[in-house]
Amino acid sequence: MKKFFLIPIFIISIFSLSSCEDDSLDPLPVKVNGQFIKLDIDPSHKQMDLNFIDNTYFGGVLSNPTNNVVKFDLLVRRSDSFNNLTGDYVPLQTITSFPFDLKVTPQQLANALGLSVADFKRGDSFRFYGYSYDSEGNVAHYRSLASLVRTTQALEQGYRFNTSITITELLSPNYNNRIIN
Repeated sequence: MKKFFLIPIFIISIFSLSSCEDDSLDPLPVKVNGQFIKLDIDPSHKQMDLNFIDNTYFGGVLSNPTNNVVKFDLLVRRSDSFNNLTGDYVPLQTITSFPFDLKVTPQQLANALGLSVADFKRGDSFRFYGYSYDSEGNVAHYRSLASLVRTTQALEQGYRFNTSITITELLSPNYNNRIIN
C-alpha cells in the first residue's frame, strides 16, 4: 500500500521538475535591437593616395541594420607620421539617411581641420569617431558597444575607424621587369 502512495508523488515531482528550465544557464545574451551603425569599408579605398590627391578618397557604405538611427555625427582628428596628435576631434559630417555611401576626400578633411590639402604628408592618419541618435534623442557611440563588438573586426562597427595617407609606387614601363628581393 505504501508503494501505491509513493508512486504518484514520485511521478508528480518528476513532471514538475522537468517543466522548469533554468534560463540563467543560457550562455547567449538577450538580443536587443539597439542603435548600431555598420561601416563596410571598400577595400580599394581603405587609404588615400598622395600621388592622386585630387581623385582619392576613403570610403564605404554606412548602414543602419536596426533602422532606428535618425542622425549620425562623424568627427575626425589627425595624427602626423610620428603618431603625434595635431588637434582634437572636429565635426566632419552629419548623416541622416541610410544606407549612405561615405566618401571622405582629402579636401573635406582639410576643410574640417582648418588646413590645406598641401599640409598633408605621407604617413598622416585620420581617426574617426561617430555618434548615432535615435528618434528619442538617445545617443550611442564606440564606448556604448559591447566589448565583443568593439574588438571583432568582422562586425564592421562604424563608430571608430582610421585611414591614412600613403604613396603608391607609380607604374613605369620597367615596373614588370624589376627584380624583387
